[in-house]
Amino acid sequence: MSPCFNFMINKITGKYFPSKSPVEKEADIELSLDSISVKTTDGKSKTYVSKQIKISPQIGRTNINIEFDDGSLFVCQNCKSLQNWQNKYTDKTNILHNLEKSLSSVIIFAVIGALIVWLFVQYGIPKTSHFIAQQLPVPMQKTIGAHVLTVLDKTVFEKSKLSKKEQLKIKKVFARLKSGILLENTVDPKLYFRYGGKIGANALAIPDGSIIVTDEFVRWSKKTDNYEDALYGVLAHEIGHLYHRHALRAVIEASILPIFLTFIGGDLINSTQIAASIPVMLLETGHTRYFEKEADEYALQVMLKNNINTKPTGQIFALFAKEGGEDGDGMQILSTHPSHKSREKFFMPKQH
Repeated sequence: MSPCFNFMINKITGKYFPSKSPVEKEADIELSLDSISVKTTDGKSKTYVSKQIKISPQIGRTNINIEFDDGSLFVCQNCKSLQNWQNKYTDKTNILHNLEKSLSSVIIFAVIGALIVWLFVQYGIPKTSHFIAQQLPVPMQKTIGAHVLTVLDKTVFEKSKLSKKEQLKIKKVFARLKSGILLENTVDPKLYFRYGGKIGANALAIPDGSIIVTDEFVRWSKKTDNYEDALYGVLAHEIGHLYHRHALRAVIEASILPIFLTFIGGDLINSTQIAASIPVMLLETGHTRYFEKEADEYALQVMLKNNINTKPTGQIFALFAKEGGEDGDGMQILSTHPSHKSREKFFMPKQH
């Protein structure tokens, strides 16, 4: 801007729309010091000081609108001198217009925006899902997971072929496990047996507290030194998922907005709709490696606290690492888990 701008009168031609009148008039505006004077072709004029003026931003080649406090309007296009006047005598510098002219600024802001999105997805959503999951009361957890086992029974599982005697023996292991842990603010775990069929040897926990162990998994556990201790460790791992509310957190991460609305408004219809995604999530994606690590750590602490031999649990993962998948009974849905080898080492006594 010229240093003598303060002493010059800058004239701009445009269209003037007087207040309370639908008729437009050809007019000129004169920019002088901190005021604008409007002069129409019929000889009328009016002066406004800067605080009575509102200038719209110009994006690209759009018109610039000058609104006056009496309701009148002046419209012009490509008014460079007006922009200079605006920058000097008002605080309404047009950020968007400046950014449009600076490709480097646009790129920088785009990179910053992408970084913010990445940080939110990487850290914000997991933190948010953890917070929301911990705030959900136990009755709502039961509501969300209420129909999951029913769906799995209709689509995946078959009736268990284990004898009642064998089921009773494992239930005693489960009862011993529950008696040795605190379940405060956690759904009460309940044990169910199913024939896994196409998913083979597996164990999984549902948000309502149901823990399912397949016949194939029981058969694999018998290949260890002590299959009761092996099952103790696996069942403790599944209770770890319930304790940390992993299934809930995974669902929240996948549908953060609707579950957040459920949390705010207590809309159980929404929570039921969200629950429909849990069976697919459990069977097709499993839990994240971080969730599995948390559940393993929980199981290990419980076993050590209650003087349970951790070696058979480690042996299960050694068997899966060596033989899993060869006969179709491997843990097919646990591809998102940490490697069997690393989990074998984690549970072996020499590591503790």
